[in-house]
Amino acid sequence: MPEINSSGIFWTDSNGRRNIQRKRNFNKYFNLGENIKYPSSANYYPITSRIGLSDNLNQMSILTDRSQGGTSLNDGQIEIMVHRRCVMDDGLGVEEVLNELGEDGNGLIIRAKHWLHFGPKTEEPSLNRILGLQLFHEPTLLFYKFSGEFNDYNNKYLTNFSALNFDLPPNINLLTLKHIGNKQILIRLEHIFQTGEDANLSNPIYLNLQTIFKNLRFQKIKELMLAGNIVFNEVVDAENVKLKPMEIRTFMLTT
Repeated sequence: MPEINSSGIFWTDSNGRRNIQRKRNFNKYFNLGENIKYPSSANYYPITSRIGLSDNLNQMSILTDRSQGGTSLNDGQIEIMVHRRCVMDDGLGVEEVLNELGEDGNGLIIRAKHWLHFGPKTEEPSLNRILGLQLFHEPTLLFYKFSGEFNDYNNKYLTNFSALNFDLPPNINLLTLKHIGNKQILIRLEHIFQTGEDANLSNPIYLNLQTIFKNLRFQKIKELMLAGNIVFNEVVDAENVKLKPMEIRTFMLTT
């Protein structure tokens, strides 16, 4: 999109969470030196969920459903490497080809999904966060043969269910929900926005853990370390759990 004068700047995500600004032909940690002769290798970065670029007004973003490589070698352009296959040694030290074959002896067939999105720079960051979750949690379609009418099926079977009393705020994601026995549930809640990314959604938010789930009242709530194996806080104010931008908190809930 040549209308976007990105001035050599683009950004990629870090493991689907924090966005990191990149600058073409520049690395703040070391001098690229001879690598400038090879712009692709010098400027490619891993992307787990998104890559984008912008100018003062507009932004272009690409959301992915799996890890790939990405860069912007020219202003207003995004390049993504879905899969790499080299049939000849590139002479850069590996001393072997990178030619992974499928079971049929031909090159691997790689399938990926990309959501290309354009919009005002002020709105794109929040849309990228929310759309990225939708892409990651894309429904799995299942089909069942039923000879009757849909209303008959709908009356006979439970066709939808949610364990939540209400939708969580758009900047909060239920990252983990796991039953671990002895009337205990492990949950992780994450704030999906960075500081300064959105005027409203980047603010800290408070949740009441006692009201999130249907028909459940918790007798005991502990906060754990991120891995869930060490108690961080034995006493939690369940009605005022604060989540700051990019924060993940882990809790053990006992009914």
